[in-house]
Amino acid sequence: MIITVRRMMCQIRQKYINLDTMSMKKIILQAFLCIFLMGCASEVPDTIIVYYLHGFVETNISKPCSELREIAIAGRKSPLVKFDTISIAHSDFAKLKDYVSKPTVVADTVKHICSIDSRIVAVYDTIAVSFETTKNKYGANSSNELVYANNEIIYLLKSLVGYYNYFDKEYLLMFFPEIKEYGIPKTYKRFTPPITDPNIENIYPLHSRIILVDSI
Repeated sequence: MIITVRRMMCQIRQKYINLDTMSMKKIILQAFLCIFLMGCASEVPDTIIVYYLHGFVETNISKPCSELREIAIAGRKSPLVKFDTISIAHSDFAKLKDYVSKPTVVADTVKHICSIDSRIVAVYDTIAVSFETTKNKYGANSSNELVYANNEIIYLLKSLVGYYNYFDKEYLLMFFPEIKEYGIPKTYKRFTPPITDPNIENIYPLHSRIILVDSI
């Protein structure tokens, strides 16, 4: 009788030990799951803001990089300003990010005196680099200093955001050095505003704001 009671007590004890072990495993698993989900939720994708003017644009005075940078980021938090979002390959994003965040300044540049008439700007965090329409030897940074341009970067940037779509193909082949080197992008599609009513002048934006998202 005593042996039977002891066996029953051992069985009951083992049952609770097993239950506690399973409970601990569940708690640990849930904890790891919560940490993982919190990490995923808090991870914000890296972005680059791009602002550019459509086509050949003439202005009375040149537009420095700092001016286009302010325009590019001014409406980021405003629901009234439209941004198009484009997810791009991580390799492309890394190239753009590396160039924009660490452009090489021309040694004899005088700060705040720069001849670059900016037409497209890329902004990463607080840093920006801008370029002209067709001149690719130099760009400008956020301090309006001359920086060395890069045909590959310019071509990649302008192709990704649809910059070339606002120029006729013959002009691209004639005036754009990077197009002469790399050719017309496969994504090129000449933008033509739709005509809804020939008696009404249709007004379309003269610029674009793009958010490039790193698709890691």
